[in-house]
Amino acid sequence: NNNLLEIPVDEYTQTQQNDIAAEVVLSTELFETRDEAYNTMISGEVQNTGMKRADFSKITLTVYKNQNYNTTTKDYTVFIEGSTVAFEHGAISNSSLYPNETGSFSVLIPSDFGPFISYSYRIDWETYE
Repeated sequence: NNNLLEIPVDEYTQTQQNDIAAEVVLSTELFETRDEAYNTMISGEVQNTGMKRADFSKITLTVYKNQNYNTTTKDYTVFIEGSTVAFEHGAISNSSLYPNETGSFSVLIPSDFGPFISYSYRIDWETYE
């Protein structure tokens, strides 16, 4: 049917905030540096703004060689430097972020990739008890 459910904005916001298990977001600008071998390092920090721990947090940079954004790209992924957590199944992660915790990262784009015009990023994580 065409009935609409009306939810007051305050109630929706409250529910949405309580449902956030973990939310990892970029908390600084991205910084570019080059080393002596002309590799590009892109670094920054992220923060978990959610209510639960974010485990195995990682960032992926998609690097674009030219203005045609659907060709000539490459992904570079690194884990975030965060807290160390040991899990029941024996795995250990040093890329966990507790609520409000920040972590750093540095992505190396090798010089043999050549010059590039831009990049985008995606942050991923898992949530375990």
